[in-house]
Amino acid sequence: MTRVLSASVAFPTREISQSAMEREMPRWLLGRTPHAEKVLRILGRSGVETRRMVVPLAELFRLGELGERNRSYIRHAKELALDVARAEASAERELR
Repeated sequence: MTRVLSASVAFPTREISQSAMEREMPRWLLGRTPHAEKVLRILGRSGVETRRMVVPLAELFRLGELGERNRSYIRHAKELALDVARAEASAERELR
């Protein structure tokens, strides 16, 4: 029978506060999308106090379209997945 021995998670290490997002997002959104004001209202009402990011906010703004941002995220997500796998392997060795 298969058993779950442990569970591990990994989160991006960079944190950005809601207030910082509200300060920085208008410069990035305005002029880039016809829906900038709507996105900013949604951001302000999200109830999220802190976000975690795989790259600094300034770098996120330098990345191009959605595809480029997704490729960056995937690259970093793979690194996080490796961190989790290593943590699980270590936990399994400790249980033996």
